[in-house]
Amino acid sequence: MTCFICKKDGHVASKCPENINDTKVLNQKTLNTTETPIFKRPHPPTESSTTTDFMESETTKENNENSDEDSDDKSSQSSLDEAYKPKSGKKLKKTHNDLALIDWDLVENFTSISGKTYPLSGKQVKEYLTHTYGIKDISEITYNYTEEILSLIEMFNDLIPIISHRSVKNRLSRIVGKLKLLSLSVEDYRELFSYFSQKTLILGDFNAHHTAWSYTTDTRGRLLSDTSINHNYVFLNNGHFTRCAKFNDSTICTSPDISFCSADLSLDFDWNITNESLGSDHLIISIKTLDSTQNSPELKRNIKQANWVEYTKHIESSCEGIDYGNDIQSNYDKFIRIIEESANKNIPYIKTSFNPNKFKPKPWWNPDLSKAVAERRLSLKNFRKLRTVENYLIYKEKVVIARKLIRLAKRNSWQRFCDSIDCNMASSEVWRKLRWLKGYRNPVNYLSESTAVSFVTELTPDSVSFQPLNSSIDNSNPLFFSFSELNLILKRVDTSAGLDSITYSMISHLPDNAKKYLLHIFNTIYRTGEIPYQWRRIKLIAIPKRDTEKVNTINESKAQLPIHDLKRLTEDMIDIQFSDYIKIYTDGSKTRDGSSCAFYDIATDFGAKFLIENSCIPIMGVELIAIKEAMHYIESTSYHKIVILTDSKSSLQHLLRSARGGCVGRNEAYLVIKCIYRLIRNGVEVRLQWIPSHVGVRGNEVADSLASKALRNGIPLDITPHYTDYFPKIKNENYLKFKSYFSECSQNRGLWYRSIVDEPPRIPWFASRNLNRKYLTICFRTRTYHIPLNKFNFTMKKRDDPNCKRCEREEDLLHLVLECKINEQSRLDFLNETRCSRGELLFSLHQILSSNFTAEHSGRFVSFIIDSLNRRSEYYKNAH
Repeated sequence: MTCFICKKDGHVASKCPENINDTKVLNQKTLNTTETPIFKRPHPPTESSTTTDFMESETTKENNENSDEDSDDKSSQSSLDEAYKPKSGKKLKKTHNDLALIDWDLVENFTSISGKTYPLSGKQVKEYLTHTYGIKDISEITYNYTEEILSLIEMFNDLIPIISHRSVKNRLSRIVGKLKLLSLSVEDYRELFSYFSQKTLILGDFNAHHTAWSYTTDTRGRLLSDTSINHNYVFLNNGHFTRCAKFNDSTICTSPDISFCSADLSLDFDWNITNESLGSDHLIISIKTLDSTQNSPELKRNIKQANWVEYTKHIESSCEGIDYGNDIQSNYDKFIRIIEESANKNIPYIKTSFNPNKFKPKPWWNPDLSKAVAERRLSLKNFRKLRTVENYLIYKEKVVIARKLIRLAKRNSWQRFCDSIDCNMASSEVWRKLRWLKGYRNPVNYLSESTAVSFVTELTPDSVSFQPLNSSIDNSNPLFFSFSELNLILKRVDTSAGLDSITYSMISHLPDNAKKYLLHIFNTIYRTGEIPYQWRRIKLIAIPKRDTEKVNTINESKAQLPIHDLKRLTEDMIDIQFSDYIKIYTDGSKTRDGSSCAFYDIATDFGAKFLIENSCIPIMGVELIAIKEAMHYIESTSYHKIVILTDSKSSLQHLLRSARGGCVGRNEAYLVIKCIYRLIRNGVEVRLQWIPSHVGVRGNEVADSLASKALRNGIPLDITPHYTDYFPKIKNENYLKFKSYFSECSQNRGLWYRSIVDEPPRIPWFASRNLNRKYLTICFRTRTYHIPLNKFNFTMKKRDDPNCKRCEREEDLLHLVLECKINEQSRLDFLNETRCSRGELLFSLHQILSSNFTAEHSGRFVSFIIDSLNRRSEYYKNAH
């Protein structure tokens, strides 16, 4: 090729050194003019800047000998420009040429009139592009200009369309990619390390490299290292590679798998790479604790193989002549020691084997698989010793062979398992196989110490206010537990063992002398109020609620499985039954903030949101409004077969009753029915179908989301409510007024009734029960403490003495229930039938009264009161 300017061969006119035009002169002036960039904070010193400063001082010394003017020009140049100056002057010259061709005034005008707040001006953008040229890690330079990385990305994305120069546009696109990586990594890392600060392990494939744990350092690795150090986390990697792969004709061994731990655990773990990969390109990491102490496994006794005869004889002989002292702790320790000695001789433990030689592999495992896995591990070991391409190919070949054999063995085992199940197999055996197939295990839930302490404090507070009882019980002579009551309790109780590993079966097989000794311990505790320290130790087991999103989700995959099955079943039903129909989903929402509804056309991806301004309309009316608006939308389309899917079964049932004339329906229901009739006359087939709510059906979830958003920007609808819609509001207002009146009046009157009823019920407790008048009268008088006894008659000035003639104590309700000798036989019958102890009688009385006679044994308690009153009347008649 020949240049038409200098007439020489080897280059073109655009590359000719004699081609000097105005643009090139302008670019040359731009190169010679160095402006000091504008920064928000000074740039931190680096090694490159130190080296450049030394070179700059040497250059300045030489220039001082030649020309003072050149020295002034050199000293005015910024050290930051020198620090990040690329090595290639030719590429830098081209970059300045490209930037000089950009109309930066246009960029400045765009940033000022765009209406957005950008972190940089047009002049700063030019400086930023100049200083980031040729720099791989742009994080430090970027943070000198701004920390708003996301705003900077948005600004560059807005500038790319208005820049016509291709190289500068590509340059901005590449910088945006680097900034996205920078912003995402910083935010994710900060969020990850900020969750916990102590006793934490963080493991994962971060795909970040740093010389602290890998062979090189990249942007992501530097950010990960800095963020972990700032949050007091330490990496456990010892420098060994965790991943091996083949690239072109060589092998690459890297460490993308990083293990972090909080600073308090940094000396408690030993991190190593195992000689196993399970066929993956990542190696298995082993993290072991350095603590030599091991928790001994919890041993359980095999109750089914217990020798109860010898167990009882041994305890009976040990309890002969035992000392009945008053020291509760020593008596209890002695009793526990006797039981444990007898149990160790006559009740064996369940055997748990910890011998690895007794390990039972999966049923599909065979010697061929063991050989294939051993060869795979051996090839991996050889590759780790000598990392060559040949050894890596041998290792990958062994991986493929082992994988094929394992898959084939699993397939054959599954076929044999299915062939073993036939119609002649018992159902219990089928369920046992299915449970074994699912690998069912009872999840073990752990509570943090703070949560456990908070729960125990709430369950048993350190101190409570004393509630005086209107009782005439003589506390100096308490009623002890009897031997028959102890036997009665042991007959009806069968629970698991506590922390002492003593089950109720072990207690129920005690001989009589041991039971009497145990009864003596209980009565001593009841009399003195002292308890042994073993009773203060408790074990908390976390039982998660169903369908919750708590922080501590247990076995999440299994908990979500039924929801996924229901979702798939619902979607399949909809797709099969309404394959030729246009599907429109409706949903309504009613919260404290207001009521709203929406519908969603899944065929056109169109949805509409509506805000219902009247808050009195119930949720069923809101769902009907959503169906009505969907009907209006259908009338504006050209659809011929439509199905409206709603998760409100009550609204569909109300539509059906209104259409049949079985009841007076809501106005919205009749409007929907009219729309259906109009569509049918026009040849449009419309169907209404109920679907389950919140099972993951896409259309239903979208409609639910639109209904929630309608509270903010929905189309307002002025709906006139039905007169019955005001009833709940009126009832609630009346109840609140009566509740306030009840609280005010009960300060001075009805103190007993207030002690068992905190607030008046909204619905009378006896409204839904068919009770006779005598039963209700006893209940009412008991709850109001107006039983016609001597103390009540004395208060009403109908009697001169408030005491009981038989016991010579104040005769009130508590006296009649707990200690009166007139009805002792009725009391014993009540205790035997309800299996309630004397100590629980007062608690049962208050529980029955406060729960409006809906508690357990309430009917038997009323019968006990009636029988006690009858016995009292007979006694007083005979006394006269």
